[in-house]
Amino acid sequence: MGRKVVLTQREYILSKMRQMFQLTDQEALQTYDALREEYLSSGSLTTEDQRTVIAIMKQAANIAEDIPPERVFDYRFVKQAEQEQKGWTPQVPKR
Repeated sequence: MGRKVVLTQREYILSKMRQMFQLTDQEALQTYDALREEYLSSGSLTTEDQRTVIAIMKQAANIAEDIPPERVFDYRFVKQAEQEQKGWTPQVPKR
């Protein structure tokens, strides 16, 4: 649900980002655009990003074994939530 709010309520999210993180307008916009483009649009990491995360963790844990992404990442919940939210548009709080 939070992902959909970020994706559909841009101005509200930008104002919250500026307020909470003390960002300039430009910083908030750049951060929002990066989040939207890289992660929020799909709700999951790309296979390449998954492999990068696994490689970092393997190195930190000194593991040589090949670990496929599907053994670590399970996006069934994301897919289910997307199906349940079809047609739903969040409303920003009114003050």
